[in-house]
Amino acid sequence: MATIIQLRDQPFTDACPTPDRCEGCGAATWHGHGTVLRTVTDLQGDRAVSVRRYRCQACGLTVTMAPAGVDAKGRTQRLRAYLVLLYCLGLSHRGVEEALAPLGVQVDHVTVWRDLQALGARMQARGPVGTVRVVMLDETWIPIGGGKRPVAVVTDAGDGTILQLAISDGDFDWQAWLKPLAGWGVEVVVTDDDSAYGAPLEAHGLDRQQCMVHMRRTFTRRLRKLPEEVRERYAPRLKRLRVLLRELPAEGAGILMGWLEEAIDPEAPAPKEWRCLVQHFLERWNQMRIHGRAPDVPATTHRLEGRFGRLKPRVRRARGFPTRAGARNFLHAVTHVCA
Repeated sequence: MATIIQLRDQPFTDACPTPDRCEGCGAATWHGHGTVLRTVTDLQGDRAVSVRRYRCQACGLTVTMAPAGVDAKGRTQRLRAYLVLLYCLGLSHRGVEEALAPLGVQVDHVTVWRDLQALGARMQARGPVGTVRVVMLDETWIPIGGGKRPVAVVTDAGDGTILQLAISDGDFDWQAWLKPLAGWGVEVVVTDDDSAYGAPLEAHGLDRQQCMVHMRRTFTRRLRKLPEEVRERYAPRLKRLRVLLRELPAEGAGILMGWLEEAIDPEAPAPKEWRCLVQHFLERWNQMRIHGRAPDVPATTHRLEGRFGRLKPRVRRARGFPTRAGARNFLHAVTHVCA
């Protein structure tokens, strides 16, 4: 909520600032060139404010300076902030229009959409304020251009701040997109078990904590796919593997390694399905245990998935997005404000 509150609390005064250097000649010598009244729309309705005009003494260029907190469209910044805030808290575009009408504030629902898009454009590619050691990475699906498209999101694991957001379908370059993380001080990335993240994270020297909920779901899913004879033959070990994934003991890697060596014995090889299952979790064993050594590393991506859950109703209300740019602006605005 911090972003929108910062906009809402932007000062609104009758004093007009003095312009900086002249855009025409670069000089900084100005003299007053009259004052005019202009009507601006605020939360209390329309009001008149004084707008100061200045003339450059070097080249004669004239500029008009509005009071602080008033934009070029004759509205206050705090009004624009409230429009977006009301929308993000649950009202539709037309609902915001109808809610402000009794207060004497006349805004069009299209204006609400444009303000939301403008905020989202400003939010893009801001990055963190300071260093971030642990982040979360996950994807969700959004209707864009008439079809479902995946959207990748990176958040600060500590406070949930959105750091990166992109539409990640097609030939999306994960390695280039994740490159800024190392520059922000990121050391650990918490993800699900999607194989697309592995090589890019390794290329940037980032440790990966596998979400334990996803890993246990993967075990259950692969267990269902095992042939009946394999499940019967290795029933005690499958039960033990379930316990290992729940407790993650230090000796777990050694146990899995012993099972794998036994499974690939050329004299009595185990079924391929069993070998692949053991190898899958052995290769990811160290990535599952990082959270046990570092208290600031979450064991799951629950917090980010909770954001997705709060975001989906707003996406459904928007009824999809015709363009990718519009979808990105919308998602940046909503997720930064209150998702």
